[in-house]
Amino acid sequence: MRRAFLTALLLTLSLFAPLGTVNAADVRSSWDFNKLSDVTDPNKMRAIFGFFPNRSVNDDYSFTVTLQDAKPYQYFSVLLSPCTSFKKIDMNFDACIENVAYRKKGDTKWSDSALSKISLGEPTTTIKKGGDLVVGKPVTSDSKTLRPPGDRATIWEMPGAKHAKGSSYLVRATIRHPGADNISSIDGGLQRLFKMEILPISFTASGATITQDKFKVEEFPEGYEYKLKLRMGVFIKSLSGWFLGRIQDPSIDRNGPAGYLEVSGTPAKVPVGITNVINKSEIPQKYLGKCPEVGGCYWTANTFGKAAFFPAIDRPDPQLLADFEEVPGGVKTAATLTHWELDSSRLSDVTTLNSSAKQCTDKLYGPSARVFMGAVSSNATLYQGTPPEWDELSKSFSFKVASPHLDEKGLPNKGFYTLYIPVDQANCRWGQDASLPQAQVQIVNKDGTSSITTAVATQENGLLRFNIAGFGYSSPTIRLKMGEQSFAPTQSVEKATTAPAKKVINCVKGKSVKQVVSLKPKCPTGYKKK
Repeated sequence: MRRAFLTALLLTLSLFAPLGTVNAADVRSSWDFNKLSDVTDPNKMRAIFGFFPNRSVNDDYSFTVTLQDAKPYQYFSVLLSPCTSFKKIDMNFDACIENVAYRKKGDTKWSDSALSKISLGEPTTTIKKGGDLVVGKPVTSDSKTLRPPGDRATIWEMPGAKHAKGSSYLVRATIRHPGADNISSIDGGLQRLFKMEILPISFTASGATITQDKFKVEEFPEGYEYKLKLRMGVFIKSLSGWFLGRIQDPSIDRNGPAGYLEVSGTPAKVPVGITNVINKSEIPQKYLGKCPEVGGCYWTANTFGKAAFFPAIDRPDPQLLADFEEVPGGVKTAATLTHWELDSSRLSDVTTLNSSAKQCTDKLYGPSARVFMGAVSSNATLYQGTPPEWDELSKSFSFKVASPHLDEKGLPNKGFYTLYIPVDQANCRWGQDASLPQAQVQIVNKDGTSSITTAVATQENGLLRFNIAGFGYSSPTIRLKMGEQSFAPTQSVEKATTAPAKKVINCVKGKSVKQVVSLKPKCPTGYKKK
């Protein structure tokens, strides 16, 4: 998986970066990661969830990346250009940005954004592996490898939706060849991946171009919706599986026959989780056990000398955040950052050869059809790396999420979850129940307690949509089903017991005193219980 390779490479490079040289890291006005204290003791660490410092400003996310070799299925990550930059558009093999728009919540009319006179300059870094991975070179369309044309991300102006530092927004719409997984192992069909995102940015430009190390990522202004419309051509047929996103109240129009993909909604407010600086020996043993005896360890490495990062883009198990809540001090909210993005999944992440999902799609569309199976959007710090799991026995979807329980002001973090599923696939899964006006929703908490509510089922663009909001964190599982039959008693009866209370002990080492709060508290190495 090339994305994992790039992320791992960035991590590896950053592990050896001298302290204080993090000027290329993602800096936001609302929360400056660089202001965290350095962790210099090799036996200590800090963990951060839902954030990675180079995520927004690294060149390989904003420039076309290609693997230059003689193989017929070369890796690429193509950034789409505005359609207005084409003299003539090939309706089949050209893909481009048709429209970027915004509006105040409650308004019915969208305002079109204008392409900025400022563009991205040359990449500030070029990552190469064996001399074959090139960042920042424009490419033309190639029908043989099903590659669209592309160049670099573009800056758009939204004068009617100003953020704290201006009206500029970076728009990135990417179509990716997934490397070794070019052909799906499920049905042998060709697949492509995509990602779209909008980022409010600020910068000071002295000319017509600006490099990525010169701008900052800002927060979205309150009370606005954003819309991104892509002309996809034949590529709309290669986007199979589920979409995963961070957009609140999203609307998705995947117009296959016309070759368009249009997504709109408000930015999601995502809590960033952080731990205290702790002894590495205090993290759950099952993660320490994955560390090699020689070399670095992903679970404990202090990237940039600051923290071990577990961003949602790498799709770690949400249970990871839940487990780290047991370390001294638990997981707190460092900041709440806004995001507007949607990502696609591999078909192999969604289904297997004999799954009910494949049986439904084969029945509806025929074998090897490239099929959009649904979309999930949430503001959870971490969410499961695969789409909702289908339980054939209970006829329900389930999805795991995790965030710190309280926000940075000490108030409960509230979650939202939106599920989309094509109407014909819903009928295949739920039968006549799919026509019911509402669904049953069960929120199963970490301590085993659960609550049941309902979600109104609405139809739009051939999709069933369910919005669930207002539930609390830290690591619940969300189950959704159609039909009159309730969840099984073992699932639906709310337990009378409460979560086990945490204990507090005081530990001393000379004149130093530490207070440890945990379900099973123990003193750090070198300390004794008072």
